[in-house]
Amino acid sequence: MNTVLIYLIPLAAIDSLNPTTTALHIYLLMTPKPLVRSITFILGIIAGYWTAGLLIALGFSKVIVNAINSAEKFIYVIQFFIGIVLIIIGFTLNQSFGKQATIKHPKSLKPMSTFVLGVVATLWDIPTALPYIIAIERIIEAKLSLLKLMGVLGFYNLIFVLPLIVLLWIYIMMGNKSAVLLERINRQMAKWYPKILQVLMVCFGLLLIVDSTIHGFNRLLQQ
Repeated sequence: MNTVLIYLIPLAAIDSLNPTTTALHIYLLMTPKPLVRSITFILGIIAGYWTAGLLIALGFSKVIVNAINSAEKFIYVIQFFIGIVLIIIGFTLNQSFGKQATIKHPKSLKPMSTFVLGVVATLWDIPTALPYIIAIERIIEAKLSLLKLMGVLGFYNLIFVLPLIVLLWIYIMMGNKSAVLLERINRQMAKWYPKILQVLMVCFGLLLIVDSTIHGFNRLLQQ
């Protein structure tokens, strides 16, 4: 289990660099008396992401295990093509980010509304949450009990919201003076996140291709 946790830390850290939730959280922090609504927003994100992860893990665990067992001979071929897909996605990522729709600011700023906003913002990004999907796949492969599975997903989600907690801490320490700094952070996130994710996806794709090629040649030599 410790190995799984170590593997999840960098994935969760990459996943936490989320411009959508960061922008919404900064918006909430710039509203009057934002402490409660900011906390409920973070709790909504955790609730939405954790629940989605649990449902995916429980719903697809048997499917993934069966697929791996039945495709054992072709697993490195599949890995090779996944690497190609990741590289293609990585090179076209800036275009897709430019066309991506944005979530509107909430009309109501009551705690329940910001909690729901956190859930919606999280579910909005689930289809493109590649680090989370990879993390869930690794968790499934570890064959953890239900209780440990829930705990590991909770651990991932705590790391996922850590930047938002840091932003909240900045507001608590600086008060209204934090507005300029928070806005600067928001601009930098919007500028650099697509580029960072693009590089990571291309590198990860290349890693999968190299790994699958090496294992493929080794398998041929053993025959």
